[in-house]
Amino acid sequence: MQLATRSVTLAATVGASVLLALSGAALATVAAPSPEAQLTVIEASYTPDYFFFQVDQTVANCAAGTWLKWDGKLVAAASESNDPNRRINVRFMAQSVLAAKLAGAKVKVFAANVSAATNNACLVENIYFP
Repeated sequence: MQLATRSVTLAATVGASVLLALSGAALATVAAPSPEAQLTVIEASYTPDYFFFQVDQTVANCAAGTWLKWDGKLVAAASESNDPNRRINVRFMAQSVLAAKLAGAKVKVFAANVSAATNNACLVENIYFP
């Protein structure tokens, strides 16, 4: 049990460090983050293309419990949906979100508004693991 806890903590810590490094340039253009939110559901069956998750706080104009979508397109140009770096990012972020959920850690989510273009989910721009 102790080893599993350390693995989850390490994954969440590494995830936060890499995410901040990957998204630093985009910070000036995103909306204000959600308050610290608890992850409630993760839908990862679409990985490595994207994954959905829900939190218990409002994010942008998306009510608590709205599906939030991470697709990694901030890592690669939107037209490069098969870019291997984008797929690596999606897998990494899915693992980081899962680690945070298992650890009971809260997250801060930056997201755009809900859109039909994202299957009526809010497109997530950044996730912080405070």
